[in-house]
Amino acid sequence: MKKILNWKTFEENIYGKGWNSTSTGTQKQTPIQTQSSEKVFVTEFKIPVAVEKSLFDDNIFAYAYSVGEVVQKLEQEGFESRWLEEQFDSWEKYAVEEPGYEPSRDEYSDDEDGQIEFDNDMEEWSDKNREYEDFNDMDFGDKINKYIKDEWNDNWDKFRDEFKIFGLITDVLDRSEIEDIFEKIKEDFNEDNLAQYFDEAEELKVDSMLVTERDGSYIVVEVEHRKELNEELEEIKEYLEGQCSDGWGEGFSQREVDGYYVHTWWGDDKKLPEYQIIIGETK
Repeated sequence: MKKILNWKTFEENIYGKGWNSTSTGTQKQTPIQTQSSEKVFVTEFKIPVAVEKSLFDDNIFAYAYSVGEVVQKLEQEGFESRWLEEQFDSWEKYAVEEPGYEPSRDEYSDDEDGQIEFDNDMEEWSDKNREYEDFNDMDFGDKINKYIKDEWNDNWDKFRDEFKIFGLITDVLDRSEIEDIFEKIKEDFNEDNLAQYFDEAEELKVDSMLVTERDGSYIVVEVEHRKELNEELEEIKEYLEGQCSDGWGEGFSQREVDGYYVHTWWGDDKKLPEYQIIIGETK
């Protein structure tokens, strides 16, 4: 008995399986992708986070005046107590001296020596006048800071560093502040898609590096890879440390976030524990 082919069977015999007719012609169907049989691994890397905030701002004197420990620190370091005790309603003790009378060429001899003397005095007067004008353009805080800096001289950096908050995020901020900053870290880190810059990504089959959660003072970066890794995890750790110190993290630390500067890397600092990225479990 002769077998009768239906239209679908007829098409498959002519065009091959996977073809389908339409009212406008015959087109090939898009094959359905089957799910990959490769096993996907996820390894956690925990990166510590610290925040920094300078207390040396427009209110440094008000701060120092109100906090006994800071007042004592200033006095121990050589500041006279009157600088802290006096009311700052007069600018006489902060003001830059006016440059005085502008030199006139008529007051000097007509010879070459007179010209040299006039030029020197005029240059000195110009420098003083420029400093005086610049000072008068400053706001309240900048004038105070300039006065302290002029007095402190070589110890300026030491003084500035004493009035700086720098600590692990959980040691400095409350829970709500931490969560706000964490969300900004997460958004910025994930937006940069750092896996694309990892030179060994193809060899190690690394697909993504994303911040997913916070664990105390650490952000948790989940690295997804389609190859079982052991000692190779150290390469990923080194890459993340490089991004935190010189790449993504360097740029992020230079932008103020909710009044603080956020660091995901630091060198030796007595105020912070030794920096270390922790390799977590692989799922």
